[in-house]
Amino acid sequence: MTSKVKSNKKAKAEPTRQEMHAVVVNILKEVDFNTATLSDILRQLGTHFGIDLMHRKAEVKDIITDVINSMSDDEEEGEGEDAEDNAEGGDDADKDGDEDDD
Repeated sequence: MTSKVKSNKKAKAEPTRQEMHAVVVNILKEVDFNTATLSDILRQLGTHFGIDLMHRKAEVKDIITDVINSMSDDEEEGEGEDAEDNAEGGDDADKDGDEDDD
């Protein structure tokens, strides 16, 4: 009995790009970028889906690149907005203070 595999059909079916993308997002949240390799991630994907995905290595590498780029884009957008809000808030406060004194 194999309790780890939810269903035989899903275990043997090739995952779609979208399915692999979702799993890669979760894997990349957990791994150390300094030590994780493409092979490590391929192994984890293979374990998750219950099949060997080495033949889709180029596709997985492309997915990893997309995920990393979207992760860094999200971080940059958040940091940029915070910095702009702080700069604008400081300028407005100075202007208001000067006008009240006149």
